[in-house]
Amino acid sequence: MYDCEICYCSYEKHEMVFLLCDHTFCNYCLGDFLNNLIMTAKTTSNLLVCPDQNCRKPLDINLVLSILSKETKEKYYTFMIRDVARKMIDESSFQVVCPRCQYFFIADISEHFKSLTYTQCSNCNHKFCPHCQEDPHKEVTCDAYK
Repeated sequence: MYDCEICYCSYEKHEMVFLLCDHTFCNYCLGDFLNNLIMTAKTTSNLLVCPDQNCRKPLDINLVLSILSKETKEKYYTFMIRDVARKMIDESSFQVVCPRCQYFFIADISEHFKSLTYTQCSNCNHKFCPHCQEDPHKEVTCDAYK
């Protein structure tokens, strides 16, 4: 039997995860830890680390993916793609996220973009303000609309 370093319960070997840093957690606790990080959008690679407060070594991505549910994996992939896109865009671009379906696209920040009063999501056709992501509000500033 092995003890989980989070819940301190004893489990059989097949119910445990043995990290490269020598810390040991049950599948349930490590899964909850990872799901919480991802569902709260803390998905950068430097945050997917060993749960032990004194360790914090990065977790192997294959291990992470083997523990996550299908829904959480999809959210993780979405955040990772956004993170990569954010790093790739330059000062003349801007990431716009649809408030309805969370689809994102890269927009050119030009004088034209700054004057846009709405944009339309190419995924779900929702129209929204690209600056504050609220409903379109022509002739009213984002601050005044909110």
